[in-house]
Amino acid sequence: MSTTWRYQDKVKNFDFDTIPLRVTDTNELAEAYTMKATNRPHLYTVFNPLNQIYQWAFLTPKTISPNCVVSLFAGGYPSDKGSEKYRIYDFDANNLPSFSNGFMSTFGFTFFIPSQCEFSILINANGAPPNTELMFAMHTGNEGFFMSNGYRQMDNLQQNQPFIYNLELYNDDWNQNLTKFFFEVVDFNAGDLNDTSFFISYGNNDDDIMLEQSISNQNFSSHTVMAQLRYDAMTDHSYVFVRYKTLGDGTDGG
Repeated sequence: MSTTWRYQDKVKNFDFDTIPLRVTDTNELAEAYTMKATNRPHLYTVFNPLNQIYQWAFLTPKTISPNCVVSLFAGGYPSDKGSEKYRIYDFDANNLPSFSNGFMSTFGFTFFIPSQCEFSILINANGAPPNTELMFAMHTGNEGFFMSNGYRQMDNLQQNQPFIYNLELYNDDWNQNLTKFFFEVVDFNAGDLNDTSFFISYGNNDDDIMLEQSISNQNFSSHTVMAQLRYDAMTDHSYVFVRYKTLGDGTDGG
């Protein structure tokens, strides 16, 4: 159940809803949400009512109105000055068919729905503990993202508790040649003590990457049938945000 407010300030004029997630212990129980705006934009802030630290939200968008761009932000709706800093993804009719999955470990995130637009999405909120292994199929041309707890210094309540997550992505088009997996590390913060690591493994491949120092806006790629992301956070103030895509046999760029 959501609650709607009408909000207006000097530069903003929109409606606002909150959507509490139902946290489960399985990846199979995704819930469908339809978000729409009428004569003015509508914000939907999705949050975890249990305030669990170990919670992943798995996002699978389904439909969007033509000529609409739906923006996803980490946390609440930022000011104009902070909009690019907290922007995670912009969905539109062109990229929606290729979007495979998004993973966010956070207490909340916000969708901005432009006026006269409608957007539907499946969201699974999983109370996954540390040392969790996740595996998902991706077809050639798919893309997605992975955002850890603490990104942009938000809701970082790790309190020196180790986080270890493994995300395995594999090419489900087995009749094709090796897939080019492409990763854009938007931001990786190794923590106050530089004791957090982020590992991109391609499996028996010399292209494997181990990041142990903070970096931003760097790209990595390799040809393989499976890729693994391992985020190993030991202390506070560490985080990672990475976008990824599969590019077939590599002849289509990237």
